[in-house]
Amino acid sequence: MTLHSAEKRWSTLQKIIFRFFFNNFVNYIFIFFLKKFSLIIDFIIYKNFVSTLYYKRQVMTGPFKGMKYSEAKAAGDLIPQLLGTYESELIPFINSIRNNSYEKIFNIGAGDGYYSIGFSFMYPKTKVFGYEINKEVYEFLIENVKFNKKNNQIFCFNSEANEDIKKINSKERVLVFSDCEGAEFQIFSKDVLKNLANSDLIIEIHSKDFSKTSIEKHLRETHEVQRIGYGDSRMIDIKSLTSNELKLKDFAKIGRENRSKYHYFLCAKSKNFIN
Repeated sequence: MTLHSAEKRWSTLQKIIFRFFFNNFVNYIFIFFLKKFSLIIDFIIYKNFVSTLYYKRQVMTGPFKGMKYSEAKAAGDLIPQLLGTYESELIPFINSIRNNSYEKIFNIGAGDGYYSIGFSFMYPKTKVFGYEINKEVYEFLIENVKFNKKNNQIFCFNSEANEDIKKINSKERVLVFSDCEGAEFQIFSKDVLKNLANSDLIIEIHSKDFSKTSIEKHLRETHEVQRIGYGDSRMIDIKSLTSNELKLKDFAKIGRENRSKYHYFLCAKSKNFIN
C-alpha cells in the first residue's frame, strides 16, 4: 500500500467518524442518555445520603450536633433536624448565646426534644424543663431524652407551662424557648415578662399581620429584641420534607419550614447582660 493510498483511507475514516459523532441526531441521543445516566447517579448518591441519615439518626451539624433520635421520626421535619438546619434562621442567635450562663432552661412546646435535648448539649450543667401537651409526642420526647442519656438533666411534663413560668423569680436568669402554636399570648403576660427581665427568650409568634404584638411591646422595655424568619423570603413549595422522595434539586431548600409569612420568632436578650 502506498503512502498516498494510506493517507486517503485515513482521511475517509476521519470523515466517517466526524459525520457520526457530529451528526445532530446522534448528538441528541448521546446527550439524552448522558443526562439520564447523570440523574441516576444523582439519585443513587442522594438515596445513599438519606439512608445514612435515617440509619444513624444523629444531628450532623449546627449548635445541636451529636443529638440522636431513638427512631427515624420527628414531630417536625426529620431531614432538616438530622442535618442540623431545622429553623436555621435561629442558628446565629443561638450561637450568640452559647457562652451565656443560665440557671434553668424552659422549652414550651418541646415536641420530640430537638430544642430540649439540643440545649442540654450546649449547657450540660443546666437543668432543662420540657413541656409538651400532645400525649403521643410527649412519649416520643421521653424516649429521645432517655436515648440521649439526659434523664438526670431534662425534666419532661405532659402539661402546659403557664403556672411554672409564672413562678420564675425576677432575680433568676433563665432561657425560654417557646413554640406553642398561639398559646404564647396567654403565657407571656406583662407581669410574667416583667419577671423575665434578666432572662433571654426565643418565642415563636403566631400572628395575623406584621403589627407589634403585646409581647414584643413589653419585651422592648427590658430586652434587645429582633424578629427572625418572617415574610415571603422564607416560604418554600415543598409540602413534606420528611419524605426521602424529596428531589435533589430541592435539597438546598429543606432548612426552612413551610409556614405562614406572619409566623416568626422574637429573639430577646436581656439588656441587663448586654455590654
